[in-house]
Amino acid sequence: MNKNLKISKKLKLIVASDNDSYLFCKTKHIIAITSEKEYIRIFNPKRSCLLTGSLCSIIDELPNYFIKPHKSYIINMKRIKKIRPLTRKKYLLTMENGMEIPLTKTTFQEIIEYFK
Repeated sequence: MNKNLKISKKLKLIVASDNDSYLFCKTKHIIAITSEKEYIRIFNPKRSCLLTGSLCSIIDELPNYFIKPHKSYIINMKRIKKIRPLTRKKYLLTMENGMEIPLTKTTFQEIIEYFK
């Protein structure tokens, strides 16, 4: 799979290329991005797309409503469905698509601050 990733901050658009075809995904439609070794998987409401890249290479390019709540995830805070406590210091985040992501208390507090 020879897919390349390009991000346009001005248009807030991710363009993935695979040989002679292109996939366009507006960042506002992204639910989450996960890390899979040397790849990232971008989830939107309709499907997911596997691209070469790392979470570190993309997080700084995304709008401020994206955070990295866990070493293997980046999430769109506007796409959070619910958060529930697991223990005093750990939480479980559920995204619009049903994806569940572990949270620390610190990240939970960052999310709460974002919505204030």
